[in-house]
Amino acid sequence: MARNHHTRISRPLIAALGVVVAIGLTLYIHNIKKARATEARASDGPVAAGVSDVNPAVSQSAQSGAPTDHATPPAQTRVLPTTNPSAHPSPTTRPASPTLTNSLTAVPTGPVSAQPLADAKTKKDAGDLLGARTLLNSALVDGHLSPTDAQAARQSLGEINDTVLFSKTRFKDDTLQDGYQVQSGERLARIADRYGVTWELLCKINGLPDARKVRANQWIKVIHGPFHAVVTKSAFRLDLYLGSPGEAGSLYVRSFPVGLGKDNSTPTGSWIVQQGNKAHPATYYSPRGEGVIEANDPKNPLGGYWMGLQGVGGEAADKHSYGIHGTIEPDSIGKQASMGCIRLRHEDIADLFDLLVEGKSKVVIKD
Repeated sequence: MARNHHTRISRPLIAALGVVVAIGLTLYIHNIKKARATEARASDGPVAAGVSDVNPAVSQSAQSGAPTDHATPPAQTRVLPTTNPSAHPSPTTRPASPTLTNSLTAVPTGPVSAQPLADAKTKKDAGDLLGARTLLNSALVDGHLSPTDAQAARQSLGEINDTVLFSKTRFKDDTLQDGYQVQSGERLARIADRYGVTWELLCKINGLPDARKVRANQWIKVIHGPFHAVVTKSAFRLDLYLGSPGEAGSLYVRSFPVGLGKDNSTPTGSWIVQQGNKAHPATYYSPRGEGVIEANDPKNPLGGYWMGLQGVGGEAADKHSYGIHGTIEPDSIGKQASMGCIRLRHEDIADLFDLLVEGKSKVVIKD
């Protein structure tokens, strides 16, 4: 009787174990299929954050005032990002701020074109501003252009950069700019310093009336600076660059006509915009015994702006008291008329003042 009772208990246990094994096997097979499906989707590559295939995203982004992606030519049309927080990297996942250097290795050089101006015009007319900029910049920086063509390239590049860099529109494929989400309590000056630019520039390109109007969680367009300058004395021209000025890997931005020192008195060599020596409005302390001329005095020769320079190399080494400033004598632009400083027209010095950064922006002066 004991043996028969034992047999009756074992059969239900065996049946229960069979059910458990069957369920486990089913779950195992389901997980294997799910994993394979996930791997198959991953093999298609990640989808870029902020890019949507739904057209209403365009109107949502435009209404928010957030930086938008530039529309590429029809064959490569990309829809603007939405303002949905899930479409953007969150503050905790956003990449750390870039390490700023003087070399922009990320600037595309592109193939050398036999007719860069014509090829660039074709790209520009088709809406491919970044492609046109790459062609022109490579030819200009590498010295492959005649003086006439170089001037035409500078003109076209200036126009392109006015749209690509200095407008509110964000070009997502441009490595020199980015979108940034302002954190709670974060000041615009701190963001600007992190990217090597001025807060005035960020205000200008984002349409902000002043630095206090930036809001937490607001998306703004930022530029990877700092900007640098090359002054060519024989041409009375200041060229602005991102990256090591005038060298391979740098990007030409725009040019300004300048006035220079009388009797060739503007020293050549390397300079840096001196820390703590940038002012607007600027008071004039005359070295010729004229005393102090207040900033709002119409006789002030600085034209409202002053950026002091500190010599760091060449003939400029250890020199002080030179600077870049405005002028009340616009006819002196293109001439040797100053006491050695670099003069710009009022509208030009106002732009340049917002681009060069104390302690970071280099100025190279050459014959």
